[in-house]
Amino acid sequence: MSFRVRFFVSILAILAISPSSFACDLCALHGAMSVQEMSEGFFRLGVTEQYTRFEDIQFNGKDVSNPLSQNLDSSFTQIYTEYNFSDRFGLQLNVPLIFRSFRRPLEDGRIEKGEEQGVGDIAIIAKYAPVNHKANDFFFYWQLVSGLKIPSGDSSRLREETDPDHGHDSEGDSESSPGLSSAIHGHDLALGTGSFDFVIGSAALLQKDRFFASSAIQYFLRTEGDFNYEFADDLHWHFSSGAYAYLDHRVSLSIAARLSGEFKDKDRFEGAAVEDTRITSLSLGPELQLTVGDQLSFGVLFELPLEQEASSLQIVPSHRIIGHLSYKFKPVFTNRDK
Repeated sequence: MSFRVRFFVSILAILAISPSSFACDLCALHGAMSVQEMSEGFFRLGVTEQYTRFEDIQFNGKDVSNPLSQNLDSSFTQIYTEYNFSDRFGLQLNVPLIFRSFRRPLEDGRIEKGEEQGVGDIAIIAKYAPVNHKANDFFFYWQLVSGLKIPSGDSSRLREETDPDHGHDSEGDSESSPGLSSAIHGHDLALGTGSFDFVIGSAALLQKDRFFASSAIQYFLRTEGDFNYEFADDLHWHFSSGAYAYLDHRVSLSIAARLSGEFKDKDRFEGAAVEDTRITSLSLGPELQLTVGDQLSFGVLFELPLEQEASSLQIVPSHRIIGHLSYKFKPVFTNRDK
């Protein structure tokens, strides 16, 4: 654990003003990693929707054909609420709702079509802003994040990983026709990790006149969960740069380009590496953000993969759409005279 923490701190020192798209749905903490200035005594309610279409197959990092039309549609909706105890410190609760539909081949050659839906792993997040600097047309905001994810999501699909024959196709069969084997695995369908996990991260925003740059980095520290299965630690980052197409004291509309990346090593089952779980990805897409006053915020992001490399046989994203809506308000009771 100590090595992983030192590794993250080193990365954070390099990227604190730099880079999170979240290729792994179970790692997504939308709202927690966005740069939203805190105000003492205010609540923020928000919802995000991440839709990912998986229909491309890779074998040992190379694209292969998909003759059986394997696919996975993943909808990851997060409802979150945040309370700011001051303009520097706040707490946030994330509750994910997950829906997945899929099509994949079974070992006997039949095609399985199915769905998984339910509550995912709930996360409790602490946010601290050590820097909040405003001066005329210049603004710099830096935020640190730390939290705990609890195993509230159904992890029963991980039972597939305990099958002795899982992922043990002969090398010859895999090389000759990888698209005829299932590229969608139990860890892809599980609604939760079955483990208590920790997240640390950082987000920053730099604005000068109408131009801005924002970034975030997020690192998950995983522990062993149900069925003796342990998801690998996960590193995510993003960097956005753009400008305000419209800006006044009440309404703003910004347009940006966002570059996102992820690195996740191989999961482990009973101490042994699970071959079909490592992925490195890089994505790019346009991002629109609309704000009304300092209360209402709406945004949408469309991402396409620039580069992906997955170990063994995996299905990988073909595109992703992320939308969010949040509202900041001060409760009536905080305005009453004492």
